[in-house]
Amino acid sequence: MTGERTELVEKCRRYWHEAGISRDAVDSMATELESHLQEASADGRDPRSVIGDSLPAFAADWAAELRPPGRGMPSWTVMERQLALRSSSRVLAWVSGAAAVVLGVVIVLTWGKESVMDNEILRWVWTGVALLMGLGEIITAGFFLLPFAVGAGLAAAAAWFNMHDSVQWVLFFAGTGVAMLFVHRFMRGQDQEEGLIIGPGRYVGMRALVLEKIDMSSNTGLVRVEAEEWRAVTDGGPIAEGALVEVTEVRGTRLAVSEIE
Repeated sequence: MTGERTELVEKCRRYWHEAGISRDAVDSMATELESHLQEASADGRDPRSVIGDSLPAFAADWAAELRPPGRGMPSWTVMERQLALRSSSRVLAWVSGAAAVVLGVVIVLTWGKESVMDNEILRWVWTGVALLMGLGEIITAGFFLLPFAVGAGLAAAAAWFNMHDSVQWVLFFAGTGVAMLFVHRFMRGQDQEEGLIIGPGRYVGMRALVLEKIDMSSNTGLVRVEAEEWRAVTDGGPIAEGALVEVTEVRGTRLAVSEIE
């Protein structure tokens, strides 16, 4: 339970930081949330008794009160992808740095000398690595293996043209590094197109699924639009769970909807 509580708090903390809330305010909010979750746990209650059914909606509701004027709400999905991209970028930077040092040593030791490995073997090794990385990229579709496939492909081409193995290593690391830069730029461009700061106004006119009965008298209502969950209100009568609705406008941190006849 402690691990789950810590994970929930850290997710909210990261989201609030991306929303532009000051560090002191984020620390205060996280401490308060931790306290509420501890109290719920001591009373034998589920964390949902504090955060509701949607953690993104809960974090957005709280952040909306403190975010800088004129700044929209971050998309929870894009925020998580940005954080993952930053983490992988740091790992890649360390790996690339270590690889560059190793490569420099290899070039110094082998420059002007005969290949330390039979080129016939290297041809098939590089070709196999390129195919394996390419296949892995097709299966995972995460763009992580693609740069290695490109680097191995360049090294394989050099091997088939009987170039020195030090040249093959140079092409592998250089090709992988350049491909990583292009992939990183592409991923950042994708996120910017979606907009890290995405206005919920884009949901107006879209259809949504009612996850929790929308009833103004009991102040309930939750819908899923695209991949996100939002608190919802309606100007008409109650709308039952499972109904399809259309988003008509944005009211603060809630979506105003009308039932589709």
